[in-house]
Amino acid sequence: MVRRLRLIGSFFLVLGGLQLSGCTSLFYYPRVPKIQFYDPSQMGLDPKNIEVFWAPGKSLHAWYFQARKTPSKGTIVHFHGNAENVTTHFMNLIWVIDEGYDYVIFDYPGYGLSDGEPSPKDNYLSAKTFVTYVHEKIDSRPLIFVGQSLGGNILLKTLEGLEGAVPIRSVIVDSTFPSYRSVARQKASEAWILWFLQPVAWLIMSDSYAPEIEGKLPGIPKLVIHGDQDRVVPFKNGEKVFSVMTEPKEFLQISGGNHTDVFYREKGAYRAQILSWLEANALR
Repeated sequence: MVRRLRLIGSFFLVLGGLQLSGCTSLFYYPRVPKIQFYDPSQMGLDPKNIEVFWAPGKSLHAWYFQARKTPSKGTIVHFHGNAENVTTHFMNLIWVIDEGYDYVIFDYPGYGLSDGEPSPKDNYLSAKTFVTYVHEKIDSRPLIFVGQSLGGNILLKTLEGLEGAVPIRSVIVDSTFPSYRSVARQKASEAWILWFLQPVAWLIMSDSYAPEIEGKLPGIPKLVIHGDQDRVVPFKNGEKVFSVMTEPKEFLQISGGNHTDVFYREKGAYRAQILSWLEANALR
């Protein structure tokens, strides 16, 4: 009984801290800044380091990989998921450079070598600046966007803010969610002892910088991917994102899939399916 009371007390302390700080740090844990987990040179890769200032004295760090086949079919901009930094997340999509695509991945504020602290607002503002830089300095053609987990949420919000300013070829979101509030409530519901705190989690989280989705990005091909066994962001989140999206859109349900594992499952079998989708939605 004492242990249960301590758990409840600790949860209220966390929620109170989130409320007082006005941030959603719950979504950015754990993150390990400044550490390089994997060295691309060990894979024979030499990415270009990019620094883009998004606020006075604050810059984002990114890696740019050129396609190994020429001419390039386009540039894929990757909004990665939570935890760690580009030195791990790049391995989710690095294989696209062997398929003729240039590839860019960046860290949100506070991740890796990027300055600042993560928050829905700063993630959005910095990502808008970075995408504009990619369009103006790297590839003026319509860009391909991939967002995974938290990155899918940030991506959709960012593209809403850039609609009409940056050309978009296609959008892929994997294992993502539409609402910070909903995910906080879902997480509270997973532990029976915290079940009754779901309304509290809902109230203190803000969706001010969650994507609107409905009615946005009309005419742009969109692919929603979600594993039906996702234990981090439950499958119903992907279904919700898809249901409110404008056409054209497709849904790829990964049978037995867990969180953001689509590119690794069945020895990469889904990669060919996604490449076919990209080709089908290429500019003609």
